[in-house]
Amino acid sequence: MAARNGLPGVQKLTSARRRKLGARLRDAGGIDGWRAAIEKVAGSDFLCGRIPGKSWRASFDFILDETKFAKVMEDSYAKRNNLDRDAGREVDLFMEYYRRTDAIRAAGTTQGGACSEPE
Repeated sequence: MAARNGLPGVQKLTSARRRKLGARLRDAGGIDGWRAAIEKVAGSDFLCGRIPGKSWRASFDFILDETKFAKVMEDSYAKRNNLDRDAGREVDLFMEYYRRTDAIRAAGTTQGGACSEPE
């Protein structure tokens, strides 16, 4: 996977790396969970350094880190599509509309002029 995605390959499996790898295998629920995590890494533009203008790539040690591995498993590094971004933008616009509406009501006016709302 590393070679296919331009990530640095593992050259040496030190005792510290073995210990962390064992812990991550347990966290993942075994070899199938580990494979799933590795596929998530492969599918992440961020972790594989496929972000224009960025040269950083995830290393084996990065993936073995407990916190970072949890984020991989939780899809925190997953590619976000335009629908995710558009949905977030719609929520922001919706919230802004209601903030402005509440501010107008609090001021005792409507957008059309200085009339107060009927009780």
